[in-house]
Parts: sequence; C-alpha cells; structure tokens
Amino acid sequence: MLFTHPTSVAALVDWASSPERKDNMVPREAFTIRAFSLGPQRLWVAFVPADANMKIQGFWMHPGVGISTRQAQEAFSHIDVLEEIQVDSEVLAIPLEAETIYAALRERIIGIVNRAPLSTSNRPTSSDVYLFPTGMASIYRLHQLLLRTSPGPTVVFGFTFHSTQHLFEDFHPPDAPFLNLGNADAADLATLRTYLADLASQGKTIQALWTEFPSNPNCVTPDIAALRALADQYGFPLIIDDTVASPANVDVMPYADITITSLTKSFSGYSDVMGGSLILNPSSRLYNHFHTLLATHYHNGLHHADAAVLLANSADFLSRSAIHNRNTAALAGLLATSPLITEVYHPLHLPDSRPHYEASMRPPTEDFTPGYGLLLSVEFVSLTALTAFYDALDIYKSPHLGGHVTLALPYM
Repeated sequence: MLFTHPTSVAALVDWASSPERKDNMVPREAFTIRAFSLGPQRLWVAFVPADANMKIQGFWMHPGVGISTRQAQEAFSHIDVLEEIQVDSEVLAIPLEAETIYAALRERIIGIVNRAPLSTSNRPTSSDVYLFPTGMASIYRLHQLLLRTSPGPTVVFGFTFHSTQHLFEDFHPPDAPFLNLGNADAADLATLRTYLADLASQGKTIQALWTEFPSNPNCVTPDIAALRALADQYGFPLIIDDTVASPANVDVMPYADITITSLTKSFSGYSDVMGGSLILNPSSRLYNHFHTLLATHYHNGLHHADAAVLLANSADFLSRSAIHNRNTAALAGLLATSPLITEVYHPLHLPDSRPHYEASMRPPTEDFTPGYGLLLSVEFVSLTALTAFYDALDIYKSPHLGGHVTLALPYM
C-alpha cells in the first residue's frame, strides 16, 4: 500500500497488528516499510506477503488516506528518477503552484458555505477549511486526533454511510466506549440525554458526537438544535456531515462545531475525483482548541491534480444541485404512490424528521431555491417485489451518489 505521509503507514501497521483483529491480525514482523522519492513526490510503502493482502484491505477502503489515481500517474511519470530514501525522511513542502489551486478550492467551498446563510455572524473563512484526499479521510483524521487528545466515549447519532460505520467499529480502541444510536429519533435522543447525565454524574463527558444531515441511506434528519443544546450543556464537540443534504441546500454552521463534507459526491458531481473537507466554526467555543490541534497535526493529503479537478467540476454545483433536488423529490413522490412500496425514505416523506431538515434550509435566492437533496431509499412489500423492481431497473447499479447519472443499490 502506498501513502503520502509516514503517519499513515505507521497507523496501518498498528491497526493490522492489533490482537483485537484476531484471525485477521498481521504481525508487525510481516511488514516491510520503505520510502521512495519520485521527482516532486515522496511515498511511504507498506509491503506484506501475498496471503496477508486481503487482511489489510480495510485500511485502504475506510480511512481513505491512500494515494489517488492521479497522484499515482504523476509518480509513475517520474519512475526514471526513482530513489529509495530513509523511512524517517520529511514530507516535501507543497509547491507554490499547488498552493494556488488549494487556495482557489478553499475559496470555492467557503463561498458555497457562506451563501444565503441562516446566521451572518462570525462565519468561517477560507482559512477555516481543511482539505483531505477523501471524505472518509476527513473523518478518519479527525477521529484519530480526538482519540489522541480527548478521553471519553464516542457517540454516533443516526444511521451512517457504511464506511463511516466500519471506521468507528474497526478503528476505535476497545478500551474507549463507542455508542451508536442508529435511529436518530426521539427515543434515541432520550437515551442520549440519560447517557450524558450518567457520565456527568461521574465527572465525565463524551469525546464527540457525530451525525449525518440527513443520514445515508435512510434520510432521517437528526434534531441538531437539541444536539447543540446538549453539546453546550455537557461540553462536547458536535460534528455534522452535511454531504447528503449538501451545503447548497442547508446551513448547519449555526449548530456544528465542525462540519464534514465529502467533496466526492455532489460538490464534484462527475464521479471522476475524490476529496473531502473539514470546516471549523469560528463561533464555536472549541474553535481555538481545534485550530491549535490542526495547526500541529494537519497534513493536506489531497493531491493538487485532484484539487484542480474538484475546482473545475464544482463550477456548476448549484445548477446540478437544482436538478438533484427536483428529480429526487419527483421520484420520491412517484414511488410513494406504488402499492408495492411500504416506505419512502426521503426528507420530504419522513414527517417526524422533516421539520428538522426544513429548520436548516437556506433561504431561496435569485439563482437557487434549496431543496431536499439527492438521495432516497424505498422499502418493498416483499423480497420478490424488490428483486423484480431492481432487475428491471435500467440504470447503473453502484453505491456512489451525487454524480451526473442516476444510480441504484440494494441493501438490507
């Protein structure tokens, strides 16, 4: 496996060699770690025996910190000057021309985040935007930073994207409790209140609370106003992933200490590049704390060629978002009339959580009217009906979302 930073390859070895992995454990002595210089790049590489390869694939899939295709292509173009270097060699400084691309991408992101805001006071600036090679990398890096600096349990509120769930299950130490409240409903909120009160009686609090707005794939929107009140009461960071709704439609900044977005999805919109962002909220009481931590520990692993594609693709983000909103809402309405479908999971069709979504919708502007996002799920009366529908569905079958074509994926 190839990485752009030595901490990634060290984390791979620590994870793979953990006794908690039982039959999937790969002993440290099975790894050979080497580093190479290829022109403007330095790469850290972990070699394992062939029979251990599948045991470490989870690290490639879920943390999302490996090199991208474009970075691999650039590295290969310098194969004639390949040189092995010391494993403890430093990461090269980012070239000025790459910094220009990153700066433009940060400005694009913050321009979207700050358009038609629900609150105009103390909004983030481009310096509060941190770029990552994937959306999962932004979650993984922040989670690892929290594990090193903040004791206490981690809470995930609501159903999450499958890789996010795997990340918290597989990369959370066994001695640090992990609570998953998957329904994000009133009952889960009551459970959370009891849990927090019990910890407080012991002089403790949670490390952080993570939630998606709305959740992927069941589109339930959490009550982030209630979560914000609990975060203020018990002193923990509230981290909101707004990928499914997208910052075109909603403004979660009044509630979140940190906002996570997968730029791979609708921000890019053309399914040909990956990226992620983390935005600190200057209004958060934890802003200085996280700003200091990131100043020390943050590494921009997004390759400049990928950043350039993200910048180009996102130029029509709002116009594509309007199409996503319109088509998804229309399809949800159509499917809701079918006798073969028992439930439509879409923010418009979930009366218990719809008010939470609408409370964070941006006001309409001359160039854009916010909507309910790009994702829906449906539940059928039987497996037979589901199978017949899916087999007859003449569209691409894939787990991705936010691209320029309609996709479908079965799950149970």
